[in-house]
Amino acid sequence: MNKALCLAVLIIIAGIAIANVPLVALDAPAQVQAGIKFGVSVQVNHLNPNEEHYIDWIRVYAGNEVVAEKTYSSPQANAVFAEAFEVTLTKDANLTAEAHCTVHGVGRSETRFVAVQEVNETECHLSLCDCKCYPAGHTPEELEGRLCGINCLGIYGISGCKVVDGICTEVYEQNCVNDADCVPARCCHPTSCVPKQQAPNCSNVACTMECMEGTLDCGSGSCACVNGRCGVVWNAPATGTPTPVATPTPNRTPGGAGTFTPTPVPTPTITRPAGSDNTITYAIIVLLVIALGVAAYFYVIKKEKPPESYRSENIPE
Repeated sequence: MNKALCLAVLIIIAGIAIANVPLVALDAPAQVQAGIKFGVSVQVNHLNPNEEHYIDWIRVYAGNEVVAEKTYSSPQANAVFAEAFEVTLTKDANLTAEAHCTVHGVGRSETRFVAVQEVNETECHLSLCDCKCYPAGHTPEELEGRLCGINCLGIYGISGCKVVDGICTEVYEQNCVNDADCVPARCCHPTSCVPKQQAPNCSNVACTMECMEGTLDCGSGSCACVNGRCGVVWNAPATGTPTPVATPTPNRTPGGAGTFTPTPVPTPTITRPAGSDNTITYAIIVLLVIALGVAAYFYVIKKEKPPESYRSENIPE
């Protein structure tokens, strides 16, 4: 019985430890110039940091070589946080990132291939898997044999690729010249903006008077022309927080939806269940581990139970 109990406890402890290993995501350009610094973003999701349990370092590797690193001497304020690094490469490399927890060890990101190109007119291909431009032969379709079909023009307003200083860069279709060319995308509680020619008909629409969070209601934001695309400029909150950058909004075409913020190195996102601390996910993991422990406990008891022939009632008097 002691063996079974110990086994169950060990399984439970191991499950809890695994559940709190940091999750790491890395994002970097698909193509960079040799010897020129470029941005790399690393996002970490690490549950319940405290004085004894926190991320004490993050490293970015090119192959097995550390090319960027940051250390920490105190716990992070939030379970999810991101760090930006500058990296320089002289040849093609597979980039990965690691984050080390003082209690649960290392979490590692997926590998991202980065092609190093000299400054020349390189042929570029637009990937319909992520609507980014890559050097010929390096799109997800070409490297992984994937079949994708994102409407890059309708959803993100990307019409193709061009080479800028030797880097494959997305080309965005312009739909405005100045702020007056842009209007809210819907009549009530809008969250995005479109060109005037795509303005909704609000003549027979009645809206509630409430100010909904995350919308343009009550002066929270306004429509603007951002880099030739209609987008939203969000106003600063009353606390005096700096005004966020404008968010360009794609054309609304049949079958297209969503918004897009073009940045040189977008912040990666770890796909996990709802909740920044992933409490539900960890609760499910712990419950499954407990169930396994209980099953192991009863299995060992059954194994230790003496055979029928050795029971006292079968011993002859």
